[in-house]
Amino acid sequence: PMQPHRWYVRLNEPPIIESTPLAEVRGKDIDPHLPRGPEAMRWRGFLNEAQMLLHQHSVNEAREERGALPINSVWLWGEGSSAPPPTRPFQRVRGRSALAAGLALASGASAQARPEHASEWFKNTSAEGVELIVLDDLLAPACYGDLHAWQSRLQQLERHWFAPALAALRDGRIGMLSIHSMGAGASFSVETTRQDLRYFWRRPKALNTYADPA
Repeated sequence: PMQPHRWYVRLNEPPIIESTPLAEVRGKDIDPHLPRGPEAMRWRGFLNEAQMLLHQHSVNEAREERGALPINSVWLWGEGSSAPPPTRPFQRVRGRSALAAGLALASGASAQARPEHASEWFKNTSAEGVELIVLDDLLAPACYGDLHAWQSRLQQLERHWFAPALAALRDGRIGMLSIHSMGAGASFSVETTRQDLRYFWRRPKALNTYADPA
């Protein structure tokens, strides 16, 4: 779905370039040769023109007068034609990500806003079907290497989502809980049911145990 804080370009033909999602380069040194591909030079030219236009734009002058950071460039990515996913694994997708919402709608799933707390979700969700909750709160501090913010947000996720979800699983309010954790170079998935919680002899492991590729 369209987002008010994003700009979109409609073209007669998809550009022949290879772009990079902003989340992959945020907080890192940006390759000056992005985007790449046969038409990369043409699109870099468009980017240079946009930067010159923004340099002395009245909106930026007003932002600087009130002490706000100027908007000095745009990020080109997401080119191509959309295609519906082959399957619909979720009936509902809740999150703040425009990409997740778009993929949900393309698959035929319902895209909805993510509540602030799991308790709000329990009140407003249906008891039927499988839902995906996109918790991307750790993405920005991970990109910028902000360990303090990362730890703080992880604790918030534990209080607002993980602990309540575990309690709901234990009480039988949800039938299964799956966690899919994705990083820059690896990912892992875990799945548990209420029956699994009865295996009291299994010792809990530290979080870094699951993050260790060995």
